[in-house]
Amino acid sequence: MLNLARAYELKSDRNEAVNALETYLQRKPDDPGADQIRRRIDNLKAQIAASAPPPAAATPVPAAATSGATSTPPPPPPDSGDKGRTRSAVPLVVAGAGGVLAVVGVVVLAGGISKENDAEEACPQRVGCADPIAEKGNEGRTQQRTGGIVLGIGVAAAAGGLVWYFVSAPSGGGRTSDKRAAREASVAPVMGPGFAGLSLAGRF
Repeated sequence: MLNLARAYELKSDRNEAVNALETYLQRKPDDPGADQIRRRIDNLKAQIAASAPPPAAATPVPAAATSGATSTPPPPPPDSGDKGRTRSAVPLVVAGAGGVLAVVGVVVLAGGISKENDAEEACPQRVGCADPIAEKGNEGRTQQRTGGIVLGIGVAAAAGGLVWYFVSAPSGGGRTSDKRAAREASVAPVMGPGFAGLSLAGRF
């Protein structure tokens, strides 16, 4: 422990040197040089106290804080008037239905083209064809017209719904109004022989 204390002193680690010397005295209190070791501990403690940094000066308290006056909080930002206001969900419903209708139109159109191509491969001259082949070709052309109409209506509905949504003014009520609007209005595609369109149902 004495050698360890000397090593700490050489490192200028006086705290650990003191700990080592005090530990040595606890283990060997009857050492003949105990008084000399105690003086050595006192010298190290004095050096530690002399090298300690001075206490930091107290930070002066601003006059405004001691006067008891409270600062006035900044005024709240002006209300823009749009808080809680959202656009109706009905235009998005229309746009979504238009997108579905456009997909249906593409499928119907593709099926009609496929039927007409099959009939043309079976009867390239398109004259004097067997009845099943002729009927398939006519059915394919009719299906193409129907698919084109459905596709056009779907694209128009999707574009119109999006335009309607972005040009419409926000209305109050938030989610409750949107849910009520979604319940009170519904759009569904309607198809029939030679007919395609949208069905819009509303409740007031």
